[in-house]
Amino acid sequence: MVIDAQGGTLTLDGTPSTVGVPFDLEIPPGALTQPVALTVTETRTAPPDAYTDFSPVFDLAPHGLALAIPAKLTLPEANAGGWSGAISIYVSTDAGSSYGRASDSYQNAGFAEASLSTIGPVFVGYPRNADAGAACSASGG
Repeated sequence: MVIDAQGGTLTLDGTPSTVGVPFDLEIPPGALTQPVALTVTETRTAPPDAYTDFSPVFDLAPHGLALAIPAKLTLPEANAGGWSGAISIYVSTDAGSSYGRASDSYQNAGFAEASLSTIGPVFVGYPRNADAGAACSASGG
């Protein structure tokens, strides 16, 4: 989808993981200075080993695109096990080599939301242990 300075919403629905809750990226007016073709792909890529995932990794492109005003990201999450811990959105600003927790991420009934300032791969999950910290590399470190 091409989004320009007026903003817009990139949506993905109709996939097994987006039934009931679509993937949405709401780009506000002024976040982009020129038209940009944004894509989202639901991948089969596993998250880093240090995380338990509650969604697929969604690949947002073009990787590394900075937004002047943060976008609102809504991701579906599958918490069938009743996990009540700190499920968050994790974002990669380096095309999936490492991920960090979106600082304002929060979980709701069936979805997670956060602000997104840089375009790249995202997923919903939580660290497998306290040592995983706020960020880790895709190789599990």
